[in-house]
Amino acid sequence: MRRVFLFDEITLDGNFQGTRNWDLDFLQPSDRAIGPYTDQLNGNSGGLLLGRVTYEGLAAAFRSQRSRTAKVLTALPKFVFSRTLQDSSWDHTTIVREPPARAVGRLKRQAGKDLQIVGSGALANTLRRHGLIDEYHLWLNPTVLGRGKPLFAPGGPSTALRFLEVRPTSSGRVLLRLAPRSAGT
Repeated sequence: MRRVFLFDEITLDGNFQGTRNWDLDFLQPSDRAIGPYTDQLNGNSGGLLLGRVTYEGLAAAFRSQRSRTAKVLTALPKFVFSRTLQDSSWDHTTIVREPPARAVGRLKRQAGKDLQIVGSGALANTLRRHGLIDEYHLWLNPTVLGRGKPLFAPGGPSTALRFLEVRPTSSGRVLLRLAPRSAGT
C-alpha cells in the first residue's frame, strides 16, 4: 500500500505563500540540506498530487528546463485535481475530476512508490480531513508574514501529530517531519 506525504515550506505563522498565488518572497536563501533532501524525496516518489494552481506554476517553471530537478519532476506521474483544467501541457500528467479523497484512496491501495503533495493547500486540507496524509515534511522558515495563505485552513478538524524528525539547517530553516498520532502513540 502506498503512503502519501505532504511536502511544503511554511512560515512561523503557518503560511505557505503570501497573499497572491506563488508569492514566495518569504523563502530563506537555499542551503546545502534542502536540495539533496528534496532530490531524495522526489527520487523516491511514485507521483505528485497537485491542485491546478500548483500544477500550472510548476509546469511553467520546469516543463522546458533541463536541470536535474526539472527532469525528475517531468518524468514523475502527476495527478492534478481540477474541475476547470481542460488539458495538460506537461508530460505524464493525468487530470483527475473525481473527488480527491476517493481518487487518492484508490491510488493509495495500488502497488507502487509513495505519493507526495506539493503546495496545493486546498488539496492538502481535503486529504487531511479524510485522514489520507501519512507524513508531513515541512520546512519551517524563520519568518512571520502577518498575512498570507495558511497551509492548514482554519475551521477544519484538528489533527494530532507526532514528531519523527526535527533538523535545523544553515539557512535558518528547520525541517519538521511529522506523522498523525495513532490511537497507540
